[in-house]
Amino acid sequence: MNRLHVNALALALACAAAATAPDAHAQEATTTGTATVLFDQAVALMERGNFAEACPKFARSNELAPNGGTLFALAECYERSGKVASAWVTYKEAAIRANAAKRADAEKKATESADRLAASVSKLVIQVPPSAAIEGLAIELDGRAVARAEWGVATPIDPGPHKIQISAPGRISTTRDVAFDRVAAQKEVTVPDLEAQPAAPAAAADEGAPRGNGQRIAGFVVGGVGLVGLALGTVFGLSASSKNDDAAGHCRDNLCDSEGIRLDKDGRDAATISTIAFIAGGTLAVGGLVLVLTAPRGRDEKKDAAPVQTGALGVRGTPGGATLTFGATF
Repeated sequence: MNRLHVNALALALACAAAATAPDAHAQEATTTGTATVLFDQAVALMERGNFAEACPKFARSNELAPNGGTLFALAECYERSGKVASAWVTYKEAAIRANAAKRADAEKKATESADRLAASVSKLVIQVPPSAAIEGLAIELDGRAVARAEWGVATPIDPGPHKIQISAPGRISTTRDVAFDRVAAQKEVTVPDLEAQPAAPAAAADEGAPRGNGQRIAGFVVGGVGLVGLALGTVFGLSASSKNDDAAGHCRDNLCDSEGIRLDKDGRDAATISTIAFIAGGTLAVGGLVLVLTAPRGRDEKKDAAPVQTGALGVRGTPGGATLTFGATF
């Protein structure tokens, strides 16, 4: 067993024996057992130089069963893997925990280790100018939210690449990359003024085209039915006129024979049907035309189409029928 294993295990046993927190004593045996297994695995991995797997196991062991010795071992793991800032912070935390447990020897060892690394810790300063400190500004460093109180503070940071994400409501988000390739370095990143997001394109004008197409189709259908009615009115109007002419040949001095009476009745019936057909057909034709002329147009259609200023469609009664009239000014 090497020096690291002996020191870590000794500190773990000493701090565990002196711990006074009731929650530590109340933990279930399975949780404590898992923490112990993780600790042993982490020690074995660290002895083989596999710090990438050892450090997370030390951290999880400490989460399950908070222990000053485990925390000290985690700090050593960070230090040996080159994460100087994480090691410095963890040694500091181990010293505080040892002090709370009244373990002067453990506190002294953790404090000395932290002091030894203090001059080697790299620091990152995130500056936020007044113009950039807008409402809702959010800053994240490697996925961790940077609180407003941390702005402008020299924050301990491990060597390696780091990403700063900057965002705010209604603004275009941006990122800043910063890398520390050596210890005892200090760098500063200034948050830029975020650009406003472009306004969404107005779709209201183009939305009128599909709705307008449907209205125009309905107008053509209604107008088509109206034209059929006008055609029927014309047919029955001509029939009424013809029957009236035939009836006149069977009448003399306002007296008509039976054939004249029949032809006169048929003529009046045809005239009635013609009038109704003309009125209904004219109304439908007018309605269809209104639907077509008032249908919303798309932006391109409005640009290319000549505007219709006035228009009129009507039905004018005539002897024995009716006449459709239409006029428009462009």
